[in-house]
Amino acid sequence: MDTKDYLPINVEFDIEEQNLVPNSLGTFKTLEEVSEFINDKKLVVINQALDVTRLMDNFEKSEIRREYENILENTLPEYERELAEKQAELERAKTAMKQAQENVNAQLNQARTLAAEVKRGVVLIKLDDVRTFRIPVRDKYYLYTFISNELKLCRTENIPEDEKQHVFNSSRNNEEILINGEIATQEGQEEQLLKVAQ
Repeated sequence: MDTKDYLPINVEFDIEEQNLVPNSLGTFKTLEEVSEFINDKKLVVINQALDVTRLMDNFEKSEIRREYENILENTLPEYERELAEKQAELERAKTAMKQAQENVNAQLNQARTLAAEVKRGVVLIKLDDVRTFRIPVRDKYYLYTFISNELKLCRTENIPEDEKQHVFNSSRNNEEILINGEIATQEGQEEQLLKVAQ
């Protein structure tokens, strides 16, 4: 039962027990009798609408108890189940969002890496040891690889101090051949021929 507009037969207001004026000025059958009483007693009154609190009667209390018991026993569990489902959905959504964010970050990192490679204009390739040779000359290793039908210099490295003594004789021999010898002369002649051809 909806007790919103319910009004007990005997209405009692929630007021202080001790007042200078009486809690009741009498019983009347109609509002006209009330007006006559006020006029007869020469009371000065002002009509005013207001909200006040009144005491509940036993019937009203039992109806409200039945309502909140129904809420606790029937309605609330249903909403609690719904809340649990939504919380589970939220956790799944958080996990999915985290995974999606990781995917976005991974793609951004990959794009940045590729953009950096393009900016540098170089790419890493693997060269096998069968086609790649390390030649010590002076204080460096010169690495050559056989690629595109040519033995080409692909990298230079400083010879570590602890290896310099071990490769000294090889380095002197290679220096004579590559810098001062026949190969250097051939390369120089090829460069001269290219310049003349241009």
